[in-house]
Amino acid sequence: MNKFCKNCGSKVLNSDFCQNCGTKTNISSSTPSSFPTARISSEKTLVDEIFYSEDWRRKKIFAISSFPYFDVMLDKQYLYLIEMPKYSGATLGLILGLIVFNIIGAFIGSSLGSSSDTKKRKYYRSAWINLDYKLISNDFDKDIFIKIPLINLKGNIIFGKNKFTIIQGDKKIVLQKGQKEFSRFNEYIKKYVL
Repeated sequence: MNKFCKNCGSKVLNSDFCQNCGTKTNISSSTPSSFPTARISSEKTLVDEIFYSEDWRRKKIFAISSFPYFDVMLDKQYLYLIEMPKYSGATLGLILGLIVFNIIGAFIGSSLGSSSDTKKRKYYRSAWINLDYKLISNDFDKDIFIKIPLINLKGNIIFGKNKFTIIQGDKKIVLQKGQKEFSRFNEYIKKYVL
């Protein structure tokens, strides 16, 4: 099982101390399996309110084959960034379109590949969340990129135009989404960070 630092939310790899902030983990660690048991009943229905948003694109990172996508989830205690698997349909479509049909073909190929990648991510996340964004399992725990206590977000999250930046020590994670979804996220999270 993965360990997560209760102080900063970073993954802790085979250590008694967090590599990011230095907090001792054998006392203050939490694994995703310690996710609140009241959250999911035996009928797999949601007990507590959560916020869930799909396919935020990570910015300010170089990616050759495919951009990293993250799902954002908030419960009453934590903000989770869930790293989705990388699929290369958009990249393959772009390359094939360039080779066969030139610029217009590259755009069409990239669009078709991107649509295929979106469907694959939707299928992948269906293991833990249903179409109504009700949490049905804790299977997302293996894909948690970072887990941050909401009380630690104040002063460590910066909002920009359709994006937010999380500051974790010397790391900055920038995620961007469309205006409508960003507004929904901003409305939900502001009660925790203002």
